[in-house]
Parts: sequence; C-alpha cells; structure tokens
Amino acid sequence: MSILRRPSIAVISFVTCGGILAQALLILFKHGPACLNQGCQVVEGLLNVSPVIFNFIGVFFFAATGLMALPSISKRMTDLPLQILLTMGASAEGVLLMFQVLIARTLCSYCLLILGIVLLLNALAGLRQFLLGFSTLCTVAVISSLLNFGAVQSNLERLTLQDGTYAVRTCSSPRIRAYLLFSQDCPHCRRVIDALSGCTQCEFNFNPITKMDRKDLLPGLNPIDNYSPRINLMALKIMGINSVPVLVVEKTDGYQFIRGEQNIIAFIKTNCFSPGPVEEENPLTIQDMFPEADTGVCSVKKDCK
Repeated sequence: MSILRRPSIAVISFVTCGGILAQALLILFKHGPACLNQGCQVVEGLLNVSPVIFNFIGVFFFAATGLMALPSISKRMTDLPLQILLTMGASAEGVLLMFQVLIARTLCSYCLLILGIVLLLNALAGLRQFLLGFSTLCTVAVISSLLNFGAVQSNLERLTLQDGTYAVRTCSSPRIRAYLLFSQDCPHCRRVIDALSGCTQCEFNFNPITKMDRKDLLPGLNPIDNYSPRINLMALKIMGINSVPVLVVEKTDGYQFIRGEQNIIAFIKTNCFSPGPVEEENPLTIQDMFPEADTGVCSVKKDCK
C-alpha cells in the first residue's frame, strides 16, 4: 500500500468516526437519527439491539481503521491488519445492504453513505484491495439474494396488531377498539394523539412503525415491554399504504381503515365522545378508504414537516 494514501485513509476514517459518534449522540439524547429519509428509522426499528450500540460499533471500526492507517503506526507493521479490517467492513456493508433490500424493503440514506465511505477506503488502499473488498461485498449480496428469507417473514403470520401495540388507552366500558398506526416524528400523528386527551369511550392501541424512544406519548399510558413495530409496518405494506396515521377499527365483520389526520379526528369526535350508539357505515372500497389525494398524512419513507 502506498504510504502517500495512508494519511487520506486516516483522515477519512477519523472524520467518519466523528460523524457516526454524533449520530449516536443524537439518538441517545432523543433527537432521532440524522437521515435524508425515514428509511433509517425503518431499519433501526428492525434491529435486535439499540441503534446506539450499532453506531458505536461503527465508531470503533473507523477509529481502528484510522489508527492503523497512520504512517507512524503502519510503518511498524505490515498492511495485512488494515487490509483485513477493510475487507471485513465491505463484507458487513454487503450484509446491511441486502438487509435493507430483502427484509426492510427500504433504503437508508445514512447506511448508503457509510457503504460509499467503506468502498472509498478500500479504493484508497489500492486496486488489489478494492477488488478484494468489492468482490466480497458482491459475494455477500449474490448469496443473500439466492436465500429464502420467507421463514423469517412467516413468523409474522402468527402475530396480530396486538403484538405491535406499544401502549393501550382504555376506559371502563369501551364501545370501540381501534389501533392507531403512527410515527412518533409525524406532526399529523401527534395531533391525532392529542385529540385523544380526556375521557373517551374508545379503547385505543398505539402501534408505532418504529421503536419508541420516549414515553411521553400521553399521560397515564403504561408502555408494553415486548412489542414489534415491524408488525405495524408490515400491515401497512400489505394494504399498500405508504403513509401514517392510519386508524384500524375493529368491526363485527372485519376491520374499518381510516387514513389521514382530519378523517381520524372526525371519527374520534363522532364515535368516542358522544353517548349515542355507533352508526354502522356502508362498506367501503379500497379507493374510498385510501383516496389518492389524501391530506393530513406523513410518508413512511420520507421526513414529514
């Protein structure tokens, strides 16, 4: 490896290390990840560990890469440790890329940026190292695409929306049970949740599409320890819905779906605060329930202002 390239590898690694550390601190202090779309939150919601831990793994990787690339250190050892580390990084990025494509079914802009940096570091380490790292990434991607991840997804078939419930707001004699599918960063969702303040005659299950990182949803709510946001995200995908909030109301003969801030708040005011009986509505088609020109919604994959 050319000694002229080592300072570039070290600088890029340390700068990336600082950026990932800043991302971890943003998440740790409840500000959410810095991301160009909501794909980051979708991916984070599917992790088995905290996204903070995941980011700190990245911090250690780039810190180690930067240290090994320092001329004062690398001249006392062979290039092999740095080459192994860069190849491991490319392999890990291949796994993460296919996880986004095959499992999360959405791309995380932050993850793609890290992938690009890892490939850049491999390229700066020389043509041979770039070919090794890139071929490793491609091998992981090709093998992953040949595998059937249906067994992982099939576990969701035994679950219901109750398994995706973060908390429940109920009253002594609820007349309606409903599930609110929402994002904690969606202002339209926040206004729907605020409309539930006070006593209601409906039982509301709160089903976030990503892991909740704060507990101030509504006063008096007791968070449920074991819940799976991926169930709620999968429910939206099955119905072909790419936005929140969505209210799923239990009916005697099935479910009623109500989409959008205005429609959901109107339903709440009509059915949850009035003493009269709930009126049965006429059957709705998919087009009636989810009009294309709907307002008061946030995209699942993009930031919402």
